[in-house]
Amino acid sequence: MKKCGMCNTQKETTEYNKQTKTKDGLQHYCRHCCKYYKAKLRYNLEKEDYDILLKTPACIICNVTMTNEASKSNMRVIDHCHDTSKIRGIICNHCNTGLGLFKDNIEALSNAIDYLKHYK
Repeated sequence: MKKCGMCNTQKETTEYNKQTKTKDGLQHYCRHCCKYYKAKLRYNLEKEDYDILLKTPACIICNVTMTNEASKSNMRVIDHCHDTSKIRGIICNHCNTGLGLFKDNIEALSNAIDYLKHYK
């Protein structure tokens, strides 16, 4: 067990990422707090808003049930506009990657939908 330096909660050591420079070999903050801290820096997101976003059960695009585990393909990610950095919501990693590969281009996505419909 280890106490998180941010949320002051005792958690299993499996809830911490490794860090070789510390005495115990673990980061000072639990994984949840590390993710929140990154979101705060990037999107100026408050803890309460971050926790609400993480309660989104399913991806808005594909409807898959999402997880917070980084090793899973259906992991929750914060989707944002690359021009404004404004948060659009929480979607699964696959859908976020797909939107990114299409560079948020609505016309290209529409063409892809038409293409799939044509060959169905």
